[in-house]
Amino acid sequence: MFYKPEYKSCTMLIADTAREKFGFNSEPPEGPDSLGRHHRWSAIPTAESAVELVEPATQLGLVIEAAPEDGVPAKIIRELAYKPLPEMV
Repeated sequence: MFYKPEYKSCTMLIADTAREKFGFNSEPPEGPDSLGRHHRWSAIPTAESAVELVEPATQLGLVIEAAPEDGVPAKIIRELAYKPLPEMV
């Protein structure tokens, strides 16, 4: 229902659409370990930065995608609420 081909990230499209159409605030509060610091990773700027795996967010994303066990991604995602990305990696 909400197609915008100019968006490079479906996550950002969902966040923007939810805010614009439904008044939903998708911006988490900022802080040293908050999700707000990681919100920017939903829109990786270049293909190179996505495959270089230099940043902790891309490294952790690879682990989550490749995890063979069903419980591993859920555990990692839960722990992200309490630990910074570099520590998780």
